[in-house]
Amino acid sequence: ATFSLMGLPFAIIRPIAALVTGVTGGIITGVVTRDEKGTESVREDVNENRTLTQKIGDVFRYGFVEFIQDISKWLVIGLVLAAIISALVPNELFEMINMPPLLQMLVILVVSIPLYICATGSIPLAAVLILKGISPGAAFVLLMAGPATNAATMTMIGRVLGKKSLFVYLATIIAGALGFGLIIDYFLPGKWFTEIAQQHLMHDHGDHLTWLQITSGIVLMALIINGYIQKYKRSKENSIINLNNAAMNVITIKVEGMTCNHCKANVENNLKKLPFVKNAEVNLAEKTASVEGDQLEIDKIRETIDGLGYKAL
Repeated sequence: ATFSLMGLPFAIIRPIAALVTGVTGGIITGVVTRDEKGTESVREDVNENRTLTQKIGDVFRYGFVEFIQDISKWLVIGLVLAAIISALVPNELFEMINMPPLLQMLVILVVSIPLYICATGSIPLAAVLILKGISPGAAFVLLMAGPATNAATMTMIGRVLGKKSLFVYLATIIAGALGFGLIIDYFLPGKWFTEIAQQHLMHDHGDHLTWLQITSGIVLMALIINGYIQKYKRSKENSIINLNNAAMNVITIKVEGMTCNHCKANVENNLKKLPFVKNAEVNLAEKTASVEGDQLEIDKIRETIDGLGYKAL
């Protein structure tokens, strides 16, 4: 996604920055928290009864259904916001304001903290902001720090890993984003990162989309629509199951912190390991977990959910 909207230089430097800040943050966290009591290691039994065909099917289902379900909402929001900014904000606005690149980065950082900016949804926003005159380094801060420093993420890390780890996490993310942003603005050729703006200008002057771009757009739209169809079918199936099991012992718990299909699978799989649980279903839209079984131990269920880093309400 980064390559398609912002070009190869951004696509290369983004994972490099993530690797450097991730390793650095992990090392510092290990040093800072070395005296803290660790948690007991958990060994998970992996079901090896699935055939190779089933495993390959799981790969494609995740890549073309579940992953699309996770990112489609924020990708569409990002594209809509980018379109609004492109239409309403004057070209070269930030150049006219004449704000220094470092100040632009700090403003982007402050604005992104209270918001939830998805890693995918931030890409079209960063691309259109470059078109409007923001420095490439400031756009990179949005790409890197925006998704990582939102309030929801910080709350979860603080609850699960502790305040020391949260402080190190924020410090490394902010320092890494600003550091790489400054490198982009002051040490690398600006044309590497502003080429996307020139591409937009050429399209504005009558260049047509290629067949590959049109086909890719149609395929992406079809995948997004299919993701919502699959989600609707799953919700209907769950409703039928709940009606058929109305006489059985089922409880529904509100769960805070679940954001994607990985969270859903994590909660469901761990709840199903409890000896008194026959089935567990998570509804991401309603942020709930429905647990079915005999002699359900609510405290144990809540403890399991909380132990995964979520909050059972």
